[in-house]
Amino acid sequence: MVRTISKIGAVAVLLACLGCVTSQDNFAPLDAAPASDLDGTLNSNSAAASELSEAQRLIRAGDYSTAIPRLMKIVQVYPNSTAGVDSRYFLGVAFYKIGGTRDASAHFSKYLELAPEGRYAQLSKDYVRGFLTTGPQAEKAERKDRIEALESIDDAALLPEKLELANLYWENTEYEKAGEIYFQLLAAWPRLENDRIVRTRLERQPDGTLVLLTPAEVNRRYNDQEPLLVHNTNAYRSGKYQGYGRHLVDTVYNVTGEVVNRSVENVWNVRLVVTIYGLGQKIYETKTIDVGNLAAAQSLPFSVTFTQFDNIENVQRFECKAYYGR
Repeated sequence: MVRTISKIGAVAVLLACLGCVTSQDNFAPLDAAPASDLDGTLNSNSAAASELSEAQRLIRAGDYSTAIPRLMKIVQVYPNSTAGVDSRYFLGVAFYKIGGTRDASAHFSKYLELAPEGRYAQLSKDYVRGFLTTGPQAEKAERKDRIEALESIDDAALLPEKLELANLYWENTEYEKAGEIYFQLLAAWPRLENDRIVRTRLERQPDGTLVLLTPAEVNRRYNDQEPLLVHNTNAYRSGKYQGYGRHLVDTVYNVTGEVVNRSVENVWNVRLVVTIYGLGQKIYETKTIDVGNLAAAQSLPFSVTFTQFDNIENVQRFECKAYYGR
């Protein structure tokens, strides 16, 4: 939804509530994972750890909706890496903060399934225990009661209460209602635009209009900026029978997967660059696949074979990168 905010004369009021509507997230920083920690698809965990660090920064800033698609990408591309598993916990935190209790519970439970003794296991248990104690329905009912109480306030000058109502609407995934109040408050108190939470939910365009940054809008933008996702990757060995005993000898290293265009626009001249590595980051072989054009939401499988290595046992991992033109 795009709305235009009219300029109203400055109101002489102390915006004491600015920057005070958020709470501190309870999670520890993620240490960089060792480069030798490889996931089940032989992708390097260091790239996943870097992406997770960025998602953590967004969560600390209260930008939960922006963090979610980035965390989902880590889970999809690096599912078995340390960062991929830890992303389940942070997805739980992010969904919890925007009121997605059911999704939050699912991700916390998945984290506990994958890492029952992990660094975030106790925190995940605390969240899940809280869900079992109060229950999503009880939490929703409590939020509903508070919303009804705030809705009965007619005085638009009560900034803290109106701001709380907008935030509750947002947590209740009633984004349009939240947006209406944000727009009204910003018209009267332009300085509210500097609030840490408001900045993550509204964006002013060059023409002065404001765009509501709902999770769907944030996800659309993210997919448009990074339209190509390489996922479902796998590596396996194959070969042929050799010698008098006709033993099967692995002579070929294969990499398979899918590339999908997640944006709403066509992507042109898609190329996949697949590289296999040996010990000490030694590059054995790189191959480029010309995929061609991908329509919006189109997905195509790929398969690459490699034979340039001194010993197939020394192949440690592979890496897939996608490039495109518009």
